[in-house]
Amino acid sequence: MDEKLPTGEEIPAELLEGIESSRIFIIAFSENYASFAWCLDELVKILECKKNGQIVLPIFYEIDLSVVHSQKGKYGEALKKHEQNFNMNKVQRWRVALAEAGNTRGWHYKKDYHQYPFIEEIFEEISEFVDITKSNQHGADSSEADINGERQMECEIRVLRIWDAVNTVNDNLISLDMILVDEEGKLLHASIKKNLAQHFRPLLNEGCMYVIKNFIVEEYTGKYRHVHNPQKILFKSTTSVSKINRLCHSIPQYQFELADYETIVSRCHDTTYLTGEYHLSFTCATKLYFNLDLPEVTRVRDK
Repeated sequence: MDEKLPTGEEIPAELLEGIESSRIFIIAFSENYASFAWCLDELVKILECKKNGQIVLPIFYEIDLSVVHSQKGKYGEALKKHEQNFNMNKVQRWRVALAEAGNTRGWHYKKDYHQYPFIEEIFEEISEFVDITKSNQHGADSSEADINGERQMECEIRVLRIWDAVNTVNDNLISLDMILVDEEGKLLHASIKKNLAQHFRPLLNEGCMYVIKNFIVEEYTGKYRHVHNPQKILFKSTTSVSKINRLCHSIPQYQFELADYETIVSRCHDTTYLTGEYHLSFTCATKLYFNLDLPEVTRVRDK
């Protein structure tokens, strides 16, 4: 809290400039947060910056996020008081901002938590966004070597599919995953860690083409594979994504990895492949083999 800023005063221009130039915002929502008009003005400004790709990470300090989202309890009381002192349009902007912030993934600090491990958890997560060690040693423009020891090159790709990978037990986000196709028609699996997903999600859309730079290429180590390619792309905090607006016919609009009948049958009990990714291929292949009067297949099962 800025002790020099009187209650009810507008945010100084210097502070607004500081918000605009910031890359990451960590907002601590306490029980009395909504009582301060300038805090709410800051929140509105921060969420405006979020639309430009800046990262917003809230901390719900000894309160539930539903209190912020729905403006319950002291938040509701504070906003009713603000309606008596401020323009209704201004108060409505605050309400909308609080509702959006309350829907943003963040951290929950409870009374029985120890502060040190909680702060350590936050630091570990935001360290993905600010690569302090690399910046100090090599400078901001350093590029990383790929798995072959060569300098990484930029690549032009199209996003064919994008989805949230979630934990089936608690529905928590694991990562933001994509199937990409490059200029050679090769399918690639790309993954974005959950703490970076919020930053990259607004920048990526299915069907669109992009130039991506400064990413990591690694061998598949997970349990499942989405494409044949044995390597996958990992986004970093310093990965850049630029949309290609020009017409580009060299990148396929659609791409499939078709499988023959024997391969389909062999994968029915192979948990290495997520066969649902090949649903269209299955449909084409089974129809083909039925037409050839091969032995009947009762069902091709998605896993």
